Amino acid sequence: MSNRPEWRTTLVARELARYKVDIAALSETRFSEHGQLEEGINDRLMSLRLPLRRDQFATIISAYAPPMTSSNATKDKFYEDLHALLATALKADKLIVLGDLNTRAGADHAAWQGVLGPHGLGGCNDNGLLLLQTCTEHRLLLTNTFFRLPTREKATWMNPRSRRWHMLNYVLVRSNELAKRLANLPVADTYISVEDHWCQMRATIQSTALDVLGRARHQHQDWSDDNVAAINALLVEKNQLHKAYVDHPTAANKADFYRSRRLVQ
Repeated sequence: MSNRPEWRTTLVARELARYKVDIAALSETRFSEHGQLEEGINDRLMSLRLPLRRDQFATIISAYAPPMTSSNATKDKFYEDLHALLATALKADKLIVLGDLNTRAGADHAAWQGVLGPHGLGGCNDNGLLLLQTCTEHRLLLTNTFFRLPTREKATWMNPRSRRWHMLNYVLVRSNELAKRLANLPVADTYISVEDHWCQMRATIQSTALDVLGRARHQHQDWSDDNVAAINALLVEKNQLHKAYVDHPTAANKADFYRSRRLVQ
């Protein structure tokens, strides 16, 4: 399977479809022997400009920031490149920055109003300060921190030693984009139900996605119907083994999960 690119793209596409993800910035994921995309800015940044409706455009930036263990020079270079790339985005464009930013931005909403929402997670590290400063300069905000969710649902990585969850992956947009959406939300009644809250949130997310991305055109998918059962079986097994490893991180569960993951890749 590893020698067939169409299988690898199929596996990625089906996993994204399972989570109802239309746009994803993949980090630490590559197709062996296929090199790099020529459209990439460098090995940590990519940019894509998409035409939308009514002569509008969306600039989408995929970012993969250096981890904390990298040298200061490496981290500074990444944010210099990101700053330069953000500066090229047209003011009229919808701007979305997403990816593995290897950053803990923390929860100090008071100190970073307009950038960090009231629902951040944990403390802030040096990488977090670099990200927050960049967002302040370019008037971006961390959308993940503006919505109240259970920790398990908003966290994106668990420290295998401390077993504590952290938020390292973010979606950044211009501050005025989210402000427009929040301003258009109906004022909640005193006795509004949980179901009504969910309906309001769903309507807002759907309308935002439709305005920004429009409706998808039907495209011929790059896999054969004959392979659907085999692909689904592989993904189900991998997901079950991953859950078992997260719930009970034993050496045996780790080995089983890694074996299944290698098979899928």
